[in-house]
Amino acid sequence: KESALSTVDFKEQVDLGHLENKSNDTYFVEETERQKTEIVRKYALERITILDSMGDEQSKKDAELLRIAVEGYDKALSKPSKKSINNLIDEKAIKALQKRFMDLGMSEEEAKEKAIEKRNAQNAPQPKAQKPKREHKDDAVELTPEIVGRAEHFLKEVIRLMNVEAELKIEEHGRELKIEVVTDNSAVIGYRGETLDALEYLTSLSAGKGDERYVKVRVDCNNYRAKREESLTALAKRMADKCANTGRKVTLEAMSSAHRRIIHATLGDDDRVVTKSEGKDPNRRVVILPKRK
Repeated sequence: KESALSTVDFKEQVDLGHLENKSNDTYFVEETERQKTEIVRKYALERITILDSMGDEQSKKDAELLRIAVEGYDKALSKPSKKSINNLIDEKAIKALQKRFMDLGMSEEEAKEKAIEKRNAQNAPQPKAQKPKREHKDDAVELTPEIVGRAEHFLKEVIRLMNVEAELKIEEHGRELKIEVVTDNSAVIGYRGETLDALEYLTSLSAGKGDERYVKVRVDCNNYRAKREESLTALAKRMADKCANTGRKVTLEAMSSAHRRIIHATLGDDDRVVTKSEGKDPNRRVVILPKRK
């Protein structure tokens, strides 16, 4: 069984499944997330095929857990991407404008060129009107014994499949479910916490099966997230000092959105520097620049 399962490495699936945690009712799925989801879905289906072929009860249970994850991937992939929708709208708008210009006596080529020019002008950024601030509403589901049980069972089984011995400590804080994984095996955390983020995302999907809203799950391991925040805060201050002393911008390594927010928040009140994010995920990073006097 172990030999057969080695053909599909589960840890690789988890690493590839590192997606930014968003609510299930988000309409658009970003292109980078869509690509990652397609890859991890492929690995999950290959593993399900292997488990089904074994026929024993434990393999059937393991396959059922992965099918839950695949359902979440299918749901995400069924949503149209922002890019494809925008392209379709632009194409139809250009054709409509071209017809109008041709009706005014222009040639087909002239009308098409004019239509593209006008559509580009319509797509140009417009000043945004100030909107009144609305009170934030937590759209996470209320925790129930069934939801907590699904989350605990799923995470335990995934960690077991990773060949990691661990204990789970579970706490409920309002609508947020906090799960602490107690283990000496750093495989649960992964590089820069990527595996931990993936486990958190998959557990949220499993716990929220059958509900349109997401389940707010926070998975930590040996207080890693607090230690990582302290490390990033110290890094932000050191790099701000370097930027202010040299008068040159400092570019940090690529980070997740959660880690970038820590850097921005840490230096938000520093009157010597400003911060901004550049690039596209997964290579988006924070840049620290000296303030102009």
